[in-house]
Amino acid sequence: MKKQILILLILSLHFSCGDGEKMDNDLIDQKIRGHVKEITETSFDAKESFGEVKKDGVKNKKEQKFNKSGNITESNKYDENGELTKLQYEYEYDKKKNWTVRKIAYLININLIDSTDEDYKISYITERKITYY
Repeated sequence: MKKQILILLILSLHFSCGDGEKMDNDLIDQKIRGHVKEITETSFDAKESFGEVKKDGVKNKKEQKFNKSGNITESNKYDENGELTKLQYEYEYDKKKNWTVRKIAYLININLIDSTDEDYKISYITERKITYY
C-alpha cells in the first residue's frame, strides 16, 4: 500500500511539473482571462447630480487588439481632446511560444484614416532572452 501511494505521489509530481507551464502575455499582465480579441476602455469625468454620481464627458479612451497568443498587436489611445496616439506591435517567438522580440511602432501621420505599414515608424525594440531548464 505504501508503495502504491509513493508511486501515485511521484506520478502526480511528474505531471504537475511537466511542460504545461502558463505563458506570460499582455492579457495575463492585465489580469484579463479568456481568449480576448479586443478591449475598449473608456474613462469619464464624474459629476454629482441630485446626490447621484454620473458620467460627465470622456476623459480618455483606449482600444487594444490582441493576437491569439494574448499579446497586444495594436493600441489606440484618445485623450480628452480626441487626439490619437496609435501604436502597432510585432513579435518574434521562440519554440515555447514566448515572445523574444517586440517591436513597437508609432503612427507617423495620424490624419490618415486608413493607415498602411509605411505610415508607421519603429520606435522601440525590446529583446528578451529566456533561459529554460
